[in-house]
Amino acid sequence: MPHDHRYTLTLSCLDRIGIVAAVSTFVANHRGWITEASHHADAEAQRFFMRQDILADSLPFGIETLREKFAPIAEQFGMDWRISDSARKKRVVILVSKQEHCLYDLLARWQADEMNMEIACVISNHETFRSFVEWHGIVFHHVPVTPNNKEHAYTKVEELFQQADGDVMVLARYMQILSQDLCESHPGQILNPRWPNGACRLPAARGSGGARLRAAGARTSARRLGGGATLNV
Repeated sequence: MPHDHRYTLTLSCLDRIGIVAAVSTFVANHRGWITEASHHADAEAQRFFMRQDILADSLPFGIETLREKFAPIAEQFGMDWRISDSARKKRVVILVSKQEHCLYDLLARWQADEMNMEIACVISNHETFRSFVEWHGIVFHHVPVTPNNKEHAYTKVEELFQQADGDVMVLARYMQILSQDLCESHPGQILNPRWPNGACRLPAARGSGGARLRAAGARTSARRLGGGATLNV
């Protein structure tokens, strides 16, 4: 049976007993074949995070029915959740500041078709890479971030992400601390990867941007984009 077409369930909720059992039993009851699974609990945030890859052809129905049938379990545990289809390329929104190596690496891999994704747009707090990004035929948005406009700036980032129909935000050396609201609005959708040639990470700061990302479920491997990078929060 081919393993290339998968449905991926990602979820987060308040940590409690029975989450793994409920989800795994649900999949098994519908004859679903789990090809990969991972989960962890964040004691600081008191939240639980899970990801399961399910072989699409093992289920007797499609993704919309899967979502409908899973919804009662999600409601029972108060889950933030999503089910994605590997047949649909992820729409990625890249956030970058002024250091180029992570952005260059992503665009080079994307051009070489090494990553199963579409780059919906690039958002930056500087104009530095506008011509480079637009030369690749990618939409570029400049959203300045200052100590006095952060709430407005991250509201704008949220608007652009929604307008782009984004699936994932990738922080490609984006040297700003994301707002708590932005992180909490996108559990499991914010990647802060590390490339072999250097870490792409949030700067250290009071308020712990890394903790915000963990609470938002950002501990998701960037391998899902095909790049072989690892998360660094």
